[in-house]
Amino acid sequence: MKNIKSFFISVLFSCFLFGCGLIGKIDKLETMEEPARRRVIDALSELKANSENPAIVYPFQRLKGNGTIRFDQKSYKGRLDFRLRKDEFKKFWLDISDPLMGLKLARLIITNDSIQGYANILNKYIDVPFSRLNELDIPINVQDIINIVSREVIEWPENFMTANMDFTKEKWLLNFPFKRDRYSGELSLEFNSDYKHELMSQKIFLSKESLMLEIVYQTDGGWNLTFTSPQGNGKLEFLSKSKKYQEALNFPFNIPPNHARLDF
Repeated sequence: MKNIKSFFISVLFSCFLFGCGLIGKIDKLETMEEPARRRVIDALSELKANSENPAIVYPFQRLKGNGTIRFDQKSYKGRLDFRLRKDEFKKFWLDISDPLMGLKLARLIITNDSIQGYANILNKYIDVPFSRLNELDIPINVQDIINIVSREVIEWPENFMTANMDFTKEKWLLNFPFKRDRYSGELSLEFNSDYKHELMSQKIFLSKESLMLEIVYQTDGGWNLTFTSPQGNGKLEFLSKSKKYQEALNFPFNIPPNHARLDF
């Protein structure tokens, strides 16, 4: 049973958790001199302008590739098919199949209200409200999950006065306090310093919950995700094969009748 639960935790966490760590100590901008403060405000405005979401035109996105999940000293390889719906009816869908034969291994669908998934190799399924993640001290929502997978910023600072930035020739580093409901910590973002300012990594650290997560994006569209938490440590390496924005997309999901429910 422990191995079964570990498998589902690895699939769930590997689908959407993002990384964490500290870039540096948060310093309030009121301690800066005016030119430094203005530079940070201008840089943040530039970054936000460059991050305009293509979902305004195409609300659906599909990513396909190969992945390796490592969790609880075990590893799983498979073909990964991500399907995302980014409008107000948000959905995150993932299909995992055998890398050689293409046999269906597992499927997961997440909405604002629920998390459903099943693993054919275990004949097990889960069906829980999304709030279950908060009970596990995972302070994210389906929008966060979609943003992580599609290389979009999880959250911008609400108050520029609490943000800190470092500028180098290759990178712009931004970090600021992260607070959501009863959770608090630090969130850091790393961007390329060229005119496109592509997002290079997202990091978060929640000290009270002992939750540390990191996702680093690759130039070819892939990404590496790592996490540590009381539930376990793991990593997902995703090698991208294709990425498309679409006007419509299907999200097929039916729990097989011979599968038994798993408490999660």
